[in-house]
Amino acid sequence: MDSSVLIVSLVSIIIAFLSLSEGIEVDCSYYSRRNRLACRCTGPDRSTSGYEDLSSIVNRFLHERFRNIIFRHIELSQCAKANVYLDLRAFVIDDRPQNITDISFNQINDLNLIIQDIDYGSKRFVFENIGYLNIGGSLLNRQTRVAMYIRNTINGNQYINNVERRGDVVFQDFLAASHLTLINIQNQKSVTVIDSAFENLNEVDLIRTGNCFVGSEQSESVPCTKRDLFVSTAVIGATWEQIVQHPLFIGGIVFALLALLLGICACCYFCRNKKKREMELVGYPPTTPSSNVSSRQSTTKRSNLAYHVPTPILSQTPRESSRRHASTTMESKKSPQNCANYYKHSHTRTR
Repeated sequence: MDSSVLIVSLVSIIIAFLSLSEGIEVDCSYYSRRNRLACRCTGPDRSTSGYEDLSSIVNRFLHERFRNIIFRHIELSQCAKANVYLDLRAFVIDDRPQNITDISFNQINDLNLIIQDIDYGSKRFVFENIGYLNIGGSLLNRQTRVAMYIRNTINGNQYINNVERRGDVVFQDFLAASHLTLINIQNQKSVTVIDSAFENLNEVDLIRTGNCFVGSEQSESVPCTKRDLFVSTAVIGATWEQIVQHPLFIGGIVFALLALLLGICACCYFCRNKKKREMELVGYPPTTPSSNVSSRQSTTKRSNLAYHVPTPILSQTPRESSRRHASTTMESKKSPQNCANYYKHSHTRTR
């Protein structure tokens, strides 16, 4: 009897462990016109066992029901307790990443949300009718614009899922470097900020909010204003990987390389000109003006024309020279013009 009871107990423990290891059960509906995927918690407890990745919860359901869908809006609702990691880059369906722009949580008694990573673009978070909300994690992408709406819309009903609505909002260990365009909080019992930093917070609306606190061990009551409540009590530090992947870092590296290349080219150009000027100062290479060259060539030609003597005349003897002169004289006399001149001259002499 004791052994059978022990076996039944072990089997029940194993079944419970397996059910917990599978994670929270959800039922999702897809609205194609709005690109919206709405999931609600099902099962007996409607709670997560420890922290679970929201993308894993959704992908597990979509793998069994849907194929080739595209959604921009993800919603989780009707949970008793949900401890959720949120990584917007992890929503991948059939090797196709989904560009999530809207994230909604609705009708949850106890929600602990840790934001792990967020991509580029504009994001909107909507927390509606949450009994206790704790937001942690980080928004380190400075190129992303984020808006948060935290509100209770149940009028006259102080219970959410048969549990008393507390309406407590806590920002704990939350580091926000992204551009927070708006934090809108309505109809909440209290808002507390613990060890958090808001680097670029633009606008805060606190409407019908009871009490505001800063700090954990010794919570200090402060006025419910942006200046007094959303103070940076922590330092935002980025990892080396995030710094390297940042567009400004990549652009700075490219600009530095271009500047270095231009500097090297300019240095080579000035060094070459300087060396050329130094060589010209010492007279290398020798330069001859074109005017001097032309005048020297013209002088050489004139000198050759003035003092040129035919080589055959220099080689002749005196007798050969006289004979050549006599023959030249006779030939000139034989010409018609010379004969006429000779006859005229002779006739003049006879008279």
